[in-house]
Amino acid sequence: MKNILWIILISFVCIYACKEEKVKEEYKQLQLGEFASIISKDSNDLRLVSIIDGSCSMCIVDFLELNEKLLKYKSKWKLPVHYIVMTGDPLVFQVNMRKFNPELAGDIILDTNYMMLDSNFLFKKSNIDVFLIDQYDSIRISGNPFNDKDIYRQYKKYMK
Repeated sequence: MKNILWIILISFVCIYACKEEKVKEEYKQLQLGEFASIISKDSNDLRLVSIIDGSCSMCIVDFLELNEKLLKYKSKWKLPVHYIVMTGDPLVFQVNMRKFNPELAGDIILDTNYMMLDSNFLFKKSNIDVFLIDQYDSIRISGNPFNDKDIYRQYKKYMK
């Protein structure tokens, strides 16, 4: 009986460990799909990619705040910035953007099929995800450097 319990316990541990490793592996690379060719045109080794839920007004306000902060750091960090905006209705997003008419720190790529959401683990903490990726789309840093001091320090290390 003890042997059976040990086998069951070891099986559960193995299954749990395998699932944990799979999640970690999926976070190692950003799945850009059809947007990879647009983003890979940069000659930089590193680039900043922000994925935004463009279907809600508050998310657009959060996006504009992020953009404003990135504008301040763009010349200092010398990073290409790409905003991938997921929206089912690009016209509504464009109308909302015209209300504010902001200067942008990077280019906007519209994802009208929510492909990024289907391919990646997104929006665990907010409706905007920020990634520092390399030329192979491997994630170097995940998180908004302006909302978390530890993440900001990581960005500073990479920018040296």
